[in-house]
Amino acid sequence: MFTLYVYVPPPGAMRVMEAASDAPGLASPINAGAFNLGNALGAATGAAVISLNLGYAAVPVAGGLLAAAGFGMTLLTAWRSMAPQHL
Repeated sequence: MFTLYVYVPPPGAMRVMEAASDAPGLASPINAGAFNLGNALGAATGAAVISLNLGYAAVPVAGGLLAAAGFGMTLLTAWRSMAPQHL
């Protein structure tokens, strides 16, 4: 089985620090908080799937859907940041 592991925090942290160059002391904790929020949402999603009696086999499916939604939001954010800015 092929496993893909993408480690996003360092590049994500650099991007956040560049975007918040006026307040880097606030950007770093927000970035860590967002990472922890993602972990909490994953755990809550797994617990919800199990409590709905969907079975343990549905937990990875729900996790995959949650990851796909996060990837979609990342692509949307990247696409919007590359769009020309109209003032």
